[in-house]
Amino acid sequence: MKKGQYDPFDFNIVSPLIDKILEKRRGKKELLKTGYLEETVEDIYRRIRNAEYKR
Repeated sequence: MKKGQYDPFDFNIVSPLIDKILEKRRGKKELLKTGYLEETVEDIYRRIRNAEYKR
């Protein structure tokens, strides 16, 4: 994997990020300030938005 890439099934990265977005209502800017990569945050937000109808 290239630098900055992540495995979308790496729950050590994805699960805490999803928890912060859905449960703790953290915004994109706040997540970026805590060290998450913009590409990762945007990707997770996109996936959540696309899967919203399933919830």
